[in-house]
Amino acid sequence: MVYLQQDAFDEIDACMPRERQLESFRLLKGLIDAGYQFKDKDEARSFFTELTSLYKNWNYSAYGSTDFARYRKEIVDLAVKHGYIETPEA
Repeated sequence: MVYLQQDAFDEIDACMPRERQLESFRLLKGLIDAGYQFKDKDEARSFFTELTSLYKNWNYSAYGSTDFARYRKEIVDLAVKHGYIETPEA
């Protein structure tokens, strides 16, 4: 939903440079492999809904921009609250 689905009408999201694709894929792989801790289904649903929204906004941010860095940090910060540990290559 956040990696393969691109917006052909958005100048930034329509065509990502290879470096950005690698960064995005590594982060997404880490997010998928993480062992999260949720108190219930509602918390899990809320987490993944917010994560998806942040990731889509990250996709619309110009590579290397302030927004790009901010959304990436928000994604990682949200995931860390639930057990995700970012690795150096992520």
